[in-house]
Amino acid sequence: EAERARILAKAAAFAPPPATLPDGRRELVGLSREELTAEMLAMGEKPFRAKQLWHWIYHQGEADFSRMNTIAKPMQMKLAERFVVGRPEVATQQDSADGTRKWLFRFRDKQQVETVYIPSADEDRGAVCISTQVGCTLSCRFCHTGTQKLVRNLTAAEIVGQVMLARDDLNEWPVQGAPKNETRLVSNIVLMGMGEPLYNFENVRDAMKVVMDGEGIALGRRR
Repeated sequence: EAERARILAKAAAFAPPPATLPDGRRELVGLSREELTAEMLAMGEKPFRAKQLWHWIYHQGEADFSRMNTIAKPMQMKLAERFVVGRPEVATQQDSADGTRKWLFRFRDKQQVETVYIPSADEDRGAVCISTQVGCTLSCRFCHTGTQKLVRNLTAAEIVGQVMLARDDLNEWPVQGAPKNETRLVSNIVLMGMGEPLYNFENVRDAMKVVMDGEGIALGRRR
């Protein structure tokens, strides 16, 4: 028990910032279905509202409540007063002739991580290499991040947000009214960006559950 307390105390030093913004609004990205349902119940709404939001956030990729046209306008306003569907800020972006894209993403506390999209050479698909921590505790000689000190863990929202921004940039969200497109440019996720994912296990686990959900981003478990 003492060892567990020591580990938890050490982990707390690298805890990510809270999911609540300075203006009091709560970040919805990264919440589980159960947590999203609980937020709706706390507003006095029915559980089906969580399913609506899940579809808009993770299937349609919509970040603006006013554009969620299956939700009545009064409800859109209530949501906008209480919540935000955030994305990291793109600090820099580098594009290669072979289709590779590298982003430097900046979070609300000004910390930054790198994310890379690597396309397949012979198919319309590719992998997104995402980060799980700002810095790293390991000192792998082959990895530049290993020369940096660990600053903090990323939240589930910040991990999922990297995938969502990659899809934004690749125009991979469905267009309402358009024929269904089965092409998946983001077909795989690789947890080989900044940080050691197993040292941020809970947030990585929660983020992967979101991206694997069949009614949202719907990446396969083997991907």
